[in-house]
Amino acid sequence: MPTLYILRPETPEEKDNPPERRELEELPDMGELQGLLNGAMIEHVTVYFDGRRAHMFVDDSSAMKANPRINGRATAIYHNATRARAGHPGVLLYRKIDRFPLERDFIKDMPPICGIALLWPAPAPDWEPEGAPWLDYEQTRPLPPGAPKETPWGPTLDALEVATGIWYVSTAASGGIWLNVERRDELPKWARRIEVPEDSFYSEDDAACVPHLVWPELFGSHAPNDSARLMAHRVAEETLQRAYPRSWEVYEKSKRL
Repeated sequence: MPTLYILRPETPEEKDNPPERRELEELPDMGELQGLLNGAMIEHVTVYFDGRRAHMFVDDSSAMKANPRINGRATAIYHNATRARAGHPGVLLYRKIDRFPLERDFIKDMPPICGIALLWPAPAPDWEPEGAPWLDYEQTRPLPPGAPKETPWGPTLDALEVATGIWYVSTAASGGIWLNVERRDELPKWARRIEVPEDSFYSEDDAACVPHLVWPELFGSHAPNDSARLMAHRVAEETLQRAYPRSWEVYEKSKRL
């Protein structure tokens, strides 16, 4: 049975925080995942662990919070993908989930993962190769029906459907949220003012705040408590205000109508 790993930062005393394991028949829905992340705005990344692809879900704004705590175990796994793509013989990968990560497990020029992280193994069909030839299955892995095959950031490696017509997509370079035509037609005026590639790809860096605010019932209604839900919503609003001030003004006016 697949195992969902809940990875937490080291304690304030820099002592290890062993991973929590939950054996589940299928991946929890986005609301449940958000609850496990204390109501955070979710960022999805594709990682490489134990010789295969895996999904990782993290708090999109954790690094911007006061006194962020680095999650060493999640960071080491996140950096695995870059090491695997390098394709060097004897490439050093972090493989033992119970082992406390060491400095050698990190790539100095890559950002760390902060806060809680959720690790879920991807399906392993017969054609998935073992080991490190990452690019082989970047090009051949089938995607779920309805998911976009190409993105502004390169070919889609992983796609997860949040709700009908709303997808998390990941590539080797970046990721974000993709909306189909029907969902784009639902966007309010303030959201349509924001220019994104092909009018449908919302980068995880900033633009992903748009679908979070348009459909809060999908991205925030399952937070563990009202405080966590309000925090996630506030982070999305702060991102909109900072990155898209004109759309923020229209958004604010629409809330008063």
